[in-house]
Amino acid sequence: MKNTLTINLLCKVKLLECRDNWHLLENSDNPFATIVMAHLQTKATKHNPDERFRQKLYLIKRLYEKGYTERDILLLFRFVDWMMALPPILEQKLEYHIEEYEGEQKMPYVTQTYRAIRDRSLEEGFQKGIKQGIQKGTQKGTLQNEQKNIVQVLNIRFGQISKQLVKIINTIEDIAKLEALFTNVITIESVEKFVQVLDNVLAESTTVSPQTNGHNAVSSDTVF
Repeated sequence: MKNTLTINLLCKVKLLECRDNWHLLENSDNPFATIVMAHLQTKATKHNPDERFRQKLYLIKRLYEKGYTERDILLLFRFVDWMMALPPILEQKLEYHIEEYEGEQKMPYVTQTYRAIRDRSLEEGFQKGIKQGIQKGTQKGTLQNEQKNIVQVLNIRFGQISKQLVKIINTIEDIAKLEALFTNVITIESVEKFVQVLDNVLAESTTVSPQTNGHNAVSSDTVF
């Protein structure tokens, strides 16, 4: 409990400061330490796919070492896998290492899920084709990734959130605000508390940009 509280307080100050206290994250049994670690390593390995491969494999193995339930392992794996995307050749290498590791542990939780994700990704890749490649790395893509990160963590922590709340999150087009929201979503006590924070962010945006006419204001009646 003390370790979990330390991480929550630390991340409330500034998410990137968690990197200076990496040992707290590594030693924590709190499942959401994995989310913080994946987020930090995704940023740190942006231009280094080989290092991202190593860190991704480490985080996946860590799920087993921490003794999480099968459900928690699969939920956290899906988040880590989605956030820490790799080039196809490294994804294949990762699949091999995961399958080998699960064989040693006699806990084949991830392998089938991983293959299903890969098959679906290939299908979507053929459909989107070159357009997806062009958009990758653009500011729009960065915004969408930050928005998806927030939604994904909310879903993991509190169950499937409403489509209306997802829609509201997707209206935010300020990277700094999205990163601040991501920090909150890791430590926030409930969806209701998150909506209050979100409402404050949108109120600031409305003040700066009168053309929004207040249409983005959050109502608890519409998001739950």
